[in-house]
Amino acid sequence: WRDWSSDVCSSDLNSATTRAYAALNFNTSGYVLVGSNSTVTISNATTTLANNVNLIFSNAASNVAILGFRGGVLSGGTGSSVTFAGSTNYTIGLENFDISNTVSIDMSGTTSSGKVIGFAERGGSSAIRANVLNNSANYFMLGANSGNTLSMYGVVSGSGGISISSGNSGGSGVVNLYSANTYSGDTLINAGTSAGTKINIRINNALSTNSFVQFGSAASSGGNLDLYGNNQTIAGITSG
Repeated sequence: WRDWSSDVCSSDLNSATTRAYAALNFNTSGYVLVGSNSTVTISNATTTLANNVNLIFSNAASNVAILGFRGGVLSGGTGSSVTFAGSTNYTIGLENFDISNTVSIDMSGTTSSGKVIGFAERGGSSAIRANVLNNSANYFMLGANSGNTLSMYGVVSGSGGISISSGNSGGSGVVNLYSANTYSGDTLINAGTSAGTKINIRINNALSTNSFVQFGSAASSGGNLDLYGNNQTIAGITSG
């Protein structure tokens, strides 16, 4: 970041705080944003990946929001990508943020299995336009806290599943699904059942037709599914 070495980057982003930048430009691959027990929020930055550059999100602690993007946009050149790594549950928090369709997202760096890793809207309305490839044994998470909205425009594909929640224990906001996803893993719906909680199906078969859908888990209740007049075919359904 700003031609920082990895050592300087690590020390500068090592405590719970908000950092405001006009721009973050990643011109080479190899940078890893690692979260610990504290949360760093990057505020109002245009984050850009150069052609064929890969940026990695990872974690050092479980069940935490390790990093936040407040305002701004993440975009990239041809072949640019973001890879999730790590072996525990963790969340990238978003606040009025946009992830462009010029980058792709890959879950291939995650290890272990059955973990919930991904994005949650914490304060407003954000959009993910990037396509996601999940061939891991973990769940790609889409979620929103109470009173907030996350809209997913990209396509989720691969053998892994998705979790519609806001962290591994649930959430209570609104998630919009605008593409016909093709992943073949399970769909976990742990969004909560309060009046303001909805998973909106904005196109036919936004949930993969290959997926087995589970409403709720030991940690959270299911969710309110609104088809918006669309059709939805799934492989099966159960209650957690």
